[in-house]
Amino acid sequence: VSSEVRRSFGFPENVVFGVGVMMAKRLAGRPDSELASLKRCSSGASALDVLVQLFVLGVAVKENVVGEALGVDTLLAFRNLGMLESCPPFEAGGTSLIALVALFPLDVPLPGETGNSKALWIATDWAPPVSVSLQEEPVMYLGPDSIALLRHLPDPAGGDPEGPWLDLCCGSGVQGIAAVVTGRAARVDLVDINPRALRFAVFNSHLNRVRSRCAFFHGDLYGALPSSASKPRAYDCILANPPFVPVPPDLNVKLRRYDLFSADPSGAGDGILKRIIAEAPAYLKPPSIPENPTTSIRVENLHEATIAKIVKEDIAISTSRQTAVIMRGISGSGKSTVAAKIAKAAQLAGRPVFVCSADAFFIDPATGEYNFDASLLEKAHDKCFGDFKQALRCSRSGAQPVVLVDNTNTKRWEYKRYEQEASRAGANVRLVEISLSGSPDESKALLAACASRNLHGVPAETVARMKQRWQPDSRAALVPMALAADVEGAAAQSEPGGIIAVVTEVPNPEGYAESVLAPILGSEWVRKGKASFSGSVRCSLVHDSRPSSAEDYASRRAESELEREHWRNHLSSSGISSMSNVLLFLRRSGSGTGPAIKTFKARRTWSANDPESHAAVCEASRYAIQPSRDFS
Repeated sequence: VSSEVRRSFGFPENVVFGVGVMMAKRLAGRPDSELASLKRCSSGASALDVLVQLFVLGVAVKENVVGEALGVDTLLAFRNLGMLESCPPFEAGGTSLIALVALFPLDVPLPGETGNSKALWIATDWAPPVSVSLQEEPVMYLGPDSIALLRHLPDPAGGDPEGPWLDLCCGSGVQGIAAVVTGRAARVDLVDINPRALRFAVFNSHLNRVRSRCAFFHGDLYGALPSSASKPRAYDCILANPPFVPVPPDLNVKLRRYDLFSADPSGAGDGILKRIIAEAPAYLKPPSIPENPTTSIRVENLHEATIAKIVKEDIAISTSRQTAVIMRGISGSGKSTVAAKIAKAAQLAGRPVFVCSADAFFIDPATGEYNFDASLLEKAHDKCFGDFKQALRCSRSGAQPVVLVDNTNTKRWEYKRYEQEASRAGANVRLVEISLSGSPDESKALLAACASRNLHGVPAETVARMKQRWQPDSRAALVPMALAADVEGAAAQSEPGGIIAVVTEVPNPEGYAESVLAPILGSEWVRKGKASFSGSVRCSLVHDSRPSSAEDYASRRAESELEREHWRNHLSSSGISSMSNVLLFLRRSGSGTGPAIKTFKARRTWSANDPESHAAVCEASRYAIQPSRDFS
C-alpha cells in the first residue's frame, strides 16, 4: 500500500521512510484556500485516494464521497472511533468530513542488509499547528526522530528469537510494533505515562495485526512494569524515544503546546535519557558466559625475520636516500603494529621517521579520541597524502627520512599516487603487506581475530568485504599473520547481552559521551550489575557534525520575542551551549572490565535521504551491537 502512496505523490520507489510524515506536517491544519491546487476527491474516487486525503494530508472530503469509496459501515466505524468529524463544507452542497487523527504509511527495513521492507500504518495525533483536545496530552506525531530510529532498529543476531523487547515512552507504539511486524521481536512490552498514547498504541497493534504479541503498561518508565517476586523480566532490546526538549519550566505552566509533553521535566533535555540508561541493568538481558571459558584466539603477527630483512635492505643501508614504506593490511591484521616496529628500527638506525595515516585526521589532538566521520573520508586521505609529500622532503643531519603510509590500501589504485610521488622525489619504495593466507579454517579464524581486535570498531562484515576486494601485489614483502593458539577459543566467546537503542536530542554533544555517559556506565552499571552481570558495555553515540547553537535553538523553539528571552536565559543558566539530534546504541557484553564508548558524527543524524549520514549511523550501530565482535 505504501508503495502505491509513494507513486501517487511522486516519491521514489526505493526510498524507505515514512511517506506522509513531512507532507502531513506541512499541509495539515492549513486553510482550505492553501490547498486549492490539490485535486480533491470526487464521486468515483478510489478508497486509497480518499484515505490518503483524509488521514495523510488532512484534507476535508465530502461525506457522500467518503461513504461511496469506503462503504457506509466503514464510515460509521471511523465516526464511532472518533477518527472522523463533520466540518464546515469547503464548497456548496453536502457535509464535509475531516480526520481528527493522522495515519502514517511506513516502510520499515527488514533485518539484515537485504533492501527489503515491511509496510505498516500508524495512527497518531496531527502535528502542530493542528489544535488538539487539551483534556488529554496529545500523542506524538511521527517526525524525523521516529523515522530515524525505525531506519536503524537493532538487528540483534544471535539473540533469543523468543526474547521480549521493551518500548519505553512508546507514544503511538510505532517502534515496538515495527519490531514485531518486521520479525525482530517475538513480543514487546510498551510503556507510556500518557493514557491516550496507550490507547493509540493498542489501536495500532490491532491495525497491524500484532495485538496478541503486545502488552501495554501505563506509568513512569520501568516503574510501570509488573513487579516480580524474584527479578524483573530481562529484555533483549530496549527502545526509547523519550521527551527531550529542554523547555524552560516557567513556560511549561503557561503554554499548552506539544512542547508540554515532548519536554524533559527536568528542563535539562536529557533527564529522562539518563534515567533510562542508569536504570537499565536490572531490565536488560545479561550476557551468557561459558562456565569454563578458554582463552580466546591470540594472534602473532610480528614475524621478526621479515621485518629485519626490510630494515636491513631499505633502511639501515640506504641512509642517503629517502625511503617510503607503504603498508597494506585489513583492519585488525596488525598492520599498524608492524609499522611501529619498522619505525622504531629506523629510528635506531638514525633515520628521521614520519608516519602518515588517514586515521590521524579523525583523532582529536586535545583528547586523543577517535571520531570517525564518513563524510570527511576523502579529506582525510588528501591530508594524509599532503603529509606524505611534505615528509619526503624532510632530512635531518644528512640522514634522509623514512616515511610510512599506514592505511589499509586494499586496492593498488589506493596507493598508486604515493608510489608516483615517491619516485618523483627519488625515494626508495617498499610495499609491506600483512598476509592472511592459510587453510580455510585458518583464514576464517584470522578474519574473526581481525574483527575482534581492530581498534576503531570496524565490524566483522566490513572486515570480510576488505578481504574479498583485496588486490594482490607481487612486489610486496609479506608479513604473515599467524595463529599462535587453537581456534577453539573462538567458540568459547560469551554471547553478548541485551541492546538499548534511543533517538533523542542531547545538550553539548561534543563532550557528552565522556562527561555524561561514561560516569553512568562506569559507576551505575557496575554498581547495579555486580550481582547478575559481569563484563563490559559497548556504547556508541552519533550526533550532528554541526550542532545547533543555543541561540539558534531558542529561536527555532520560541514563537515570540518574550518566549525567546525565556529560552535564552534557561539555556544559559543550564550551561547548554548547543543541542544536537542523536542516536545512541548500547550493548552489554560478557568480556572486559569497563565501558567502551565511541562518538560518531553525521551531517544530519536523523536524515532519511542523506547516504553519508545513513552510513555514519550504521557504523555507530554496528560498533555497539555487532554480536560477533570481542567487546572487551
